[in-house]
Amino acid sequence: MRLEYKYLISNSILPHIRHDLLPYVNYDKHLQNGNQDYTVRSIYFDNRKLDYYYEKIEGLKVRKKLRIRGYNFVEGKNLIFLEIKKKYDNFIYKNRSPLLFEDLNQLFETGDVEGYVSEQYRNDESVNDGKRFL
Repeated sequence: MRLEYKYLISNSILPHIRHDLLPYVNYDKHLQNGNQDYTVRSIYFDNRKLDYYYEKIEGLKVRKKLRIRGYNFVEGKNLIFLEIKKKYDNFIYKNRSPLLFEDLNQLFETGDVEGYVSEQYRNDESVNDGKRFL
């Protein structure tokens, strides 16, 4: 669980904010090759009535999102995540199931979560999270 707040800021002050925050934060594990930032790619899912979209627009305090998320490049053997993100007021919970990008289509065709959850990160929770996502 984490507590999350978001703020709109001008791009012109972003370097100053980064500089001021640097002593108080640790670099993210997704950084590669000495870079100080990375790309997050997400595909969001909803039902035909767009319930998840309208929950967000209406500002409901309890809501969820379904998404596939990858970092930097999403191709081949790169790790991606099936995620269910739940929000309760300002508190965030995530259920994540890791798999390889190259296995995503097969997972959707077969529904075989146990066969495609990444061996490196496999545990009962990650398998169950994948099943929940599907």
